Amino acid sequence: MRNDQEISEKTHTYLRLLGPSFNRQFVFGIVVIQLGLFGMLPLLAVPFSNEYFYAAVVPAFLVLIWGILQFIAPYRLEKLHHLYVGVSGFALTYIYFLVTQKLIYLHIGATHIGYFIAGLVLFVLLLVAMWKTNIRYLFEGSYYDPNKRHLWGGSNQLIVKASGVGYVLGQVLLSIVAGDSITMIIIILCLSLFAIFTAFMGTFVHRYWYIHQNIEAVRSLNPGYSLPNKDRAPGPTHGYAVLVLTEKDYDTDEVDEHINDIIDNVEDVEIDTITFACLPEMDKEERKPLEEALPNQVLQAPGYVLFQFEYEEMKAAVKKMEKKHHNGFFKKIPSEKYAFTQDQVALQPKNAILYTNDLRNLDQGTLGTGTSSR
Repeated sequence: MRNDQEISEKTHTYLRLLGPSFNRQFVFGIVVIQLGLFGMLPLLAVPFSNEYFYAAVVPAFLVLIWGILQFIAPYRLEKLHHLYVGVSGFALTYIYFLVTQKLIYLHIGATHIGYFIAGLVLFVLLLVAMWKTNIRYLFEGSYYDPNKRHLWGGSNQLIVKASGVGYVLGQVLLSIVAGDSITMIIIILCLSLFAIFTAFMGTFVHRYWYIHQNIEAVRSLNPGYSLPNKDRAPGPTHGYAVLVLTEKDYDTDEVDEHINDIIDNVEDVEIDTITFACLPEMDKEERKPLEEALPNQVLQAPGYVLFQFEYEEMKAAVKKMEKKHHNGFFKKIPSEKYAFTQDQVALQPKNAILYTNDLRNLDQGTLGTGTSSR
């Protein structure tokens, strides 16, 4: 794909351009939790070993110093964020490998070099398997899920499961063969699970390369991408949603056809959500708030209600929902949950700005020149 071509929505989802604010939080987690707590702290703990510590110093120093720069200037260094995450993923996976070897040799008491060789082979195989699986998922389009908003979900979880099971089992078997310390086996199990995630982070090197190869197309979607915060144009504060009132329940083909008609007729702004409701099946309690918000209108099917909502309110509601479900860490958040949360915010009666029975009039509401119900 060349720079002058458009990036598809599937590819845009794969790149995960989550913004400088999220990037800064992620960098903090890498440096403090993944590097400090789970990486260097075990290497500094007794019994201390110069060999293991010095073997980890260079990659740890790179992750730390680079991370500080990314944390200080997340806007200017936005393009480098993917590269930093990828390099950190490789470095942290290597450091966790060293920690595991220290536990096997210095805590469990293994002496044979075979444990080191087997651990090294597992380490390399994990990185290779994760990388190849990532590329396969990209070309299959398996990353695409228009309702997902955060990193840890959908196909990302499948990659981790597919590539990491063998690594975890291998490390646990090594620790069991080397000794019978239940505590050390549990710790090695936990480190192996962390290594799966850091190995997945290594795939972000490919994402950085993808962005570098298509930087103009990326900036066409995100004009302020990788610019200092002061040079970025403020984004839109409001979004639009359409509630389609129908005479009957539509099947999938009818819904798709109607959505295309709406998109074709509203050219000046992007409609964020389109929801269908069968008017005869709506009870009085459902209709009453909408009728009160549209006092001079009689709801009829087919009819179209245009809503204007605040993005910040939408983001806050989605974030609250994700927090309630532990950000999808233990179980993938169903796409229906995202759609329901978005509709709750967007389709509030107070947000209704236009009602019409003519699809062609929807564009007037987005321009502020139509017949408003207010």
